[in-house]
Formats: sequence, structure tokens, C-alpha cells
Amino acid sequence: MKRGFSLLAAIFFVVVISSLGILALELSMASMRQTTEIYLREQAELLGQGATEMAMLEIFNHDFSKGCPSNPIISDQNFNDIFNYSVYVHFFGQIGNCDDGKLVTDIQTPQSIGTVRLDVFVTTKTKINSEGEEESITPNPISFHKRTLQKL
Repeated sequence: MKRGFSLLAAIFFVVVISSLGILALELSMASMRQTTEIYLREQAELLGQGATEMAMLEIFNHDFSKGCPSNPIISDQNFNDIFNYSVYVHFFGQIGNCDDGKLVTDIQTPQSIGTVRLDVFVTTKTKINSEGEEESITPNPISFHKRTLQKL
């Protein structure tokens, strides 16, 4: 009787220890997944900030006496292996000879002339899965939007 009880106690002990091990492993995996998502989100925000600065550099280098920029959308699909970014540029008030109705909004206040709105969108790239559907290359798709108003 004593040996049988010891065997049952040992089996119970092994089951309890293995359950605790599985719980610890699941918590570790959840923590790792969350850390990865936080890292990717930070990377998307940094890419958005860099895209804003690159768009402003292109705007500052443009000669507005020759008209509006030819492409109001600045994007790079091959910048890195994880993210795509697009920057949509919109001007407020006439700047030089730039008065295209799609790019420029007429405004009434002279203090706002020369203001630029930049909408930056950063999204994870997608791939085609075996069923022919698009899916994100990251476990959870990341999408980041930042709107910036800048005075020229």
C-alpha cells in the first residue's frame, strides 16, 4: 500500500511540475511575441519619421517658380524587407507658381500660406500565401499613420 501511494504521489508531482513548465513556456512565448510587436511598431514609427524628413527635403529642393512637384505621393516599396511607406503631400496657399487645384488648397489667412500637410502611412509588406490570398509577412499586420503640418 505504501509503494502504491508513493507511485501515485510521484506521478502527481511530475504532472504538476510539467504543468508549471508548460505555463512558464507559454508566458515566455507571449512575452517574446509582445516584445517583437513593440519592436516592429517602433521601427514603423522611426521609418515614418524618416519618410517625413525625406519628403520635406524633396519639398525644400523643389523650385516652386517652375510649378508644383510632379508627384504628390512619395513612396518607396523597396526601402526594406518589412515595411512600405507612402507620403501624401498637400500645400495650403499658393507657393511660387504652384497653384494646382489637386495639390493646393486656397486659404483666406495670409499667415497660413506656405503650409504643407504630410500624411505618412507605413504598413507591413504582404505576400501571397498558398491559397492565393495576400497576408502580412509579420504575425500581426502593422499600420502606422502620422500627419505633420510644416511651415515652409
